[in-house]
Amino acid sequence: MNARAEQPAGVPLELTSFVGRELQLREVATLLDEASLLTMVGPGGVGKTRLAQRLVQALRRVDSGMVLGWATLSVLEHALSSPGSTLVERQIAAQLGVEISTGHALRDLLIDHLRDQTAGAGTRQVGYLLVLDNCEHLTDQLGALVSELLTAVDGLRVVATSREPLGCAGEHTYVVPPLTYPSRAESGANGERYEAVDLLIERAKAAGTVIGQADHAAAAVLCQRLDGIPLAIELAAAALRSQSLPEIVARLTGGPTDARFGLLTGGPRYGAHPMHHSLQAAVDWSYRLCTGPQQLLWARLSIFEDGWDLAAAEMVCASDGIAAADILGLLRDLVEKSIVIADTTGGRTRYRLLETLRQYGHTLAEQRGERETLQRRHRDCYLALARAAAQDWFGPRELDWLYRIRTEMPNMRAALAWSLATADEAASGLDLAVSLARLRLPFFLGISGEAVAWLETGLARTVGTAPASLRTLAMALAGNIALCAGSVPVARRLLELCRTESAAESAAPLVYFEGIFAFFVEGAPRAVALLDRAIDAFDNAGSGFRGERQMALLFKAMAAAWYAPHEEALAVTEACFAETASAGSEWAMAWAVMARGLGAIWHGDPTQAMNTERRQREIGDQWGMMYATHLAAWAATEVVLARRGVDVRRDTADARHIAEVLGGAARMRERYGVEVADLVPFVEADRKCEVLATEILGSAVYDAAFAKGYALSYDDILTLAMDAPAATAVPGDKEQQARVDAWNELTQTEKQIALLVAQGLTDPQIARSRVCSVRTVEKHVEHIRAKLFVVSRAEVARWIPNAESLRGVSQS
Repeated sequence: MNARAEQPAGVPLELTSFVGRELQLREVATLLDEASLLTMVGPGGVGKTRLAQRLVQALRRVDSGMVLGWATLSVLEHALSSPGSTLVERQIAAQLGVEISTGHALRDLLIDHLRDQTAGAGTRQVGYLLVLDNCEHLTDQLGALVSELLTAVDGLRVVATSREPLGCAGEHTYVVPPLTYPSRAESGANGERYEAVDLLIERAKAAGTVIGQADHAAAAVLCQRLDGIPLAIELAAAALRSQSLPEIVARLTGGPTDARFGLLTGGPRYGAHPMHHSLQAAVDWSYRLCTGPQQLLWARLSIFEDGWDLAAAEMVCASDGIAAADILGLLRDLVEKSIVIADTTGGRTRYRLLETLRQYGHTLAEQRGERETLQRRHRDCYLALARAAAQDWFGPRELDWLYRIRTEMPNMRAALAWSLATADEAASGLDLAVSLARLRLPFFLGISGEAVAWLETGLARTVGTAPASLRTLAMALAGNIALCAGSVPVARRLLELCRTESAAESAAPLVYFEGIFAFFVEGAPRAVALLDRAIDAFDNAGSGFRGERQMALLFKAMAAAWYAPHEEALAVTEACFAETASAGSEWAMAWAVMARGLGAIWHGDPTQAMNTERRQREIGDQWGMMYATHLAAWAATEVVLARRGVDVRRDTADARHIAEVLGGAARMRERYGVEVADLVPFVEADRKCEVLATEILGSAVYDAAFAKGYALSYDDILTLAMDAPAATAVPGDKEQQARVDAWNELTQTEKQIALLVAQGLTDPQIARSRVCSVRTVEKHVEHIRAKLFVVSRAEVARWIPNAESLRGVSQS
């Protein structure tokens, strides 16, 4: 079966095919019908995770409505998850997409999230299935947590993979057996098929070796000696690249390598825990096949979480015994030996260790006394990467940095956890948290609660030790994130701390913090002037703060759209857009488009603010799409207000649309843990929408439409927001009506390009502002001319309704 086929979202991707296990799949599925908690236990490498993945796929085929949550817990160190720690809950919450907000207990947030997920279970057979993978080092914490979750959440079922049961009341355990293999008497000669032999044949073929019928007896013996453990068999298949099957069997049956079975256990092959002995022997045997430098690199690579690239390996692993120039060759060797997996599908090759092999590497590193050194080098590596991203912010490489750091988040989180939990390392942890916040990653990934927690933890643990400038910037960034999430009490506390600690009242981060606080919380026009001061202060701070300067400019544009006079608002929002476009900054451009849309809503043509979420959606900006949905409702409201009464039926339909978009926006805020009740601009704009829609529809119809939008899926909410009402001219002006009719023949994209053409922009200039090809613009201009029946570009402006009021404002 294709390993990538029918892969449910959230489940780790299967990189190889799956062999056998039909009986085990039926058994665990039957057990899950009876159990709220099913723990699949067995030794490392026996295939617990793979069986859980296939169980999920099988359940999805039977019950397509099943909701799934998958949390891999191997990222947590036992030492960092002591009794009383909330790191286990935090890790599960992060992987389930729970927004962690201050002032709420993590267990309560998890319970509320799971209740929400199970609330619509209806007739689903399973409802919500939570898979907890790699639990063996956290059984005490997970036992208590899972028991509480199952008691508190109706309809929840949990599947855990572990080396031992969690110890919960009502827990069903299932021992995952090895793959089937022939007995010694059969020797594979009876024609019956066995899972272990099938796996060996398939993996050998993938390695370039064909096991023919004449080799089946030797294959059966090899599978016997490896006890049918999948990992051991796969390692043996990989060895077939360099040794024949009979040679490998010989080494397992009395040759020099026979001692491998008892090397780490100190006992015979057959003992109280034979699966553990066999797995350890197989992994140790693979280790023995490596050269000294390969062994050393294997141990050092175990420090990485969920993979690494060549640059990281060179920075972290090159030291005593390994030169940086040798890393690539050694990686190639380990890939050949199936110790390391290489993913070459992207522009940057990414490597990773199978988890069992990674855990084996941990032991090697501990034995060598390198563990702490590796953790510090690992942290320094990802701190340097985050710093580089922050320094390079606001430019053409923004999206590259965002996508790269998103991939490295498991390593970033591990580096943060170690730094913040280790004496004398917290300042570096705060530095890393600040760098990630400067990258706007909390907004891009929608992890505001987690980011604020990083920064506040770092601040709490660096009093009197971290540089004042770093702490001031950390406070301002944490406050910015908290304000955008509506956590005003957190922001207020951070602002007071920032005022107390800042070395100078004119410090750029403090002035910036004061400006956004005045905008979001006070709704004060002085926010524009404060943010203007912040721009000057960041200019004086140097080019390393151009990202912060751009954010100050962005918030100045937003504040101006709300609180500045008409001409100033349009000038500021347009200046923000122009400066961002010239920098080639795609993430910042998406937000500059939104800021200019705000100016158009209240000071120009609100139709120009439609579809601002397009850019956010294209780049995958989670936070931006949530904000853009609100903006769609505000723009639609202004459109309806401008032509209300022309067509009562249309007013009613558009009011219903506004109510549904508001409902969808509320649902998206909930998804990202955003509360706007204390954010003055949001309250004012949302209230205006609600009043208009309620006046037209009545309270009952409004509430029903709001509920309909709230119940939509994430993608459907975005689609709804893009389906915006169009302006209609007031009757009596025939010429204007003709313009409107022709204008409405254009698509939304054509309207946006027509506005840019009317300003005199060339096709290349339009292409740069819209981040598309010149040929694409040329095709749109051809369509515009045909639909408006014009020959020259200069004639386009005549067909734009209220063209004079639109002059100087364009939509991208």
